[in-house]
Amino acid sequence: MRLGHGGQLPISCNSLGIVRQGLLMGTSWQNHILWNVGCALWKHVYCADVWSPSLNKFARQCANAKRLVWKYVDSCKTTNGFAGGKSGRDKSFKYTNSETWADSCTTNVQDQAVQVITDVDQLPEDLKDYHKTYGLCHDAALTA
Repeated sequence: MRLGHGGQLPISCNSLGIVRQGLLMGTSWQNHILWNVGCALWKHVYCADVWSPSLNKFARQCANAKRLVWKYVDSCKTTNGFAGGKSGRDKSFKYTNSETWADSCTTNVQDQAVQVITDVDQLPEDLKDYHKTYGLCHDAALTA
């Protein structure tokens, strides 16, 4: 295998940000909470042209590494009410600042409490069980 000879220079990219995924938890479609799970994402992609004997030419091959760390769950409804919808939070929301949690939710009904949880020990039991079994960032790891 020859690397780089006659091809382009390797390419390397990094991405960093928050990935949100919807997670429905409950006993039925009528009795559930849609949690928005926030995970910090770091992703590195490295691509290089590698000689392919079967094609008799250089072909681009890529590898990636990613790391996800759970940051919060949020019960503020999305704008369409479904997983994957646009956040119901306004721009003042910061998961690291509890003072922005209640007032920045624009989609919830007045009598419905909004929860933002940043401590794994404070999670409801069903979310704790899910986290222990799969990890709250499981879906984000598959799609990010």
